[in-house]
Formats: sequence, structure tokens, C-alpha cells
Amino acid sequence: MVVGCVAFGVYVGNEAVRSWAGPFPAAASAVDLTFPLRGGHFLIVNGGSNIRINAHLKTLDKSVPRFQAYRGQSYGTDIIQVNRWGLRSRGISPKQPGAYLIYGAPVFAPCAGQVVQAIDGLPDMIIPETDQVNRAGNHVILRCGEAEVILAHFRPQSLLVQSGMAVAVGDAIAEVGNSGASGEPHLHIHAQRPGTLAMPLSGDPLPVRFNSRFLIRSDRVTTPPPENAGVFR
Repeated sequence: MVVGCVAFGVYVGNEAVRSWAGPFPAAASAVDLTFPLRGGHFLIVNGGSNIRINAHLKTLDKSVPRFQAYRGQSYGTDIIQVNRWGLRSRGISPKQPGAYLIYGAPVFAPCAGQVVQAIDGLPDMIIPETDQVNRAGNHVILRCGEAEVILAHFRPQSLLVQSGMAVAVGDAIAEVGNSGASGEPHLHIHAQRPGTLAMPLSGDPLPVRFNSRFLIRSDRVTTPPPENAGVFR
């Protein structure tokens, strides 16, 4: 009995240490971005450098061939919006995307750069259905310095940018939707080294800091309306 308790304690302690290590960036250089959403309370549902708090890290597994096309998302961050009571939607798990608080929220450029790719026209999915072919759904790839920043799952027909356009930090680029492989409306964002023409999301993944913070699962961010975009806490 004692041996079992000790073993369980060691296991729990090990898991806690591993999860605690998740807030810290991986060895690769972090990309500094501005938080891309304004005017609300936001919750991180995937984020960090440990698979216990960031499901995207599974795509680092080179033994799974299909992960190679999406390797760039390995340090990705998924963001939802919640109200003051921590609720994300009307109802427990509604099927219609419009029932979620974040649906239709404007998304702002987190860095200054050029639009490399802008994909629009894919439909929002009814929860819990997902598009396993066009996994990023409607999305934008921004080239910001030496890194590419991908923002995904936009509402169809909401994109305000096109390939080749230059954007400044804070420019409106689209609205949050539920297109692609999205279990419910949320904003996905990640940074990577440039991918290939055939697999644009396959570049080496890079960790991200938002306004100097390395956000992990369960972190909360409150942002003011766009006119006060300089304030962040």
C-alpha cells in the first residue's frame, strides 16, 4: 500500500513538473506578436511547449507522415472568448457557430508584414463536424520578418486582405469563424519558418510571445476596444 502511494505520488509530481515546464519557450527563438483580438475576455485553450497543455505539439512526431504538412503549428495557440462568468456560448455545446461568443469577432494583424496567402470561401462547420481536408479553413499567412504567422478558421467572406498586401500591426484582417478542422469557433495562430509551396504549413515551428507574454492553456487575456489597443493586461 505504501509502495503504491509513493509510486502514485512520484507520478503526480512528475506530471506536475512536466506541465509546469510548459510555460517556457522551446529552444527556438520566440516570435513577438501583438495579441490579435480586442474588446473582451479571452481564454487560451491550447498553448505552451508541453503536449499536456498544447495538443498541437503532437505534429512534431516525425513518425506520423500526415503530420508533416502541418508541422508549423506545433507551438500553436487556440483562443476562445468568454464572458465575465467564464461561459463561452449560449448553451452547453450548441451546434450553430453563431451561438459562441467569439464568433464574428474582428481579428487584427499581430505583426507588420506582407500577406503571403489569403484563403476564403470555405464554409463554417456545424459543431462538432470538421473539415479534415482543408484543416486551416479560411486563413491568412503573414510574412513578418523571417517568420510566417498563420491565423486560421475565419468566417467565410470575412477576409479584408489579399495576397501581396502589406499590413500594419492592428489592421483588421478577418473575423473569427468555424471553418476547417475546428471543433468550435476559435482563433488559431502560430508562427513558423516559411513552408514549401506544396505544404505552406510545414515550416519549422516557432514559439510565440504575445505582448511579451508566453501564453499557455488556461491563461486569460482581457483587452480593451480597438480604439484603446495600446492597453494590454
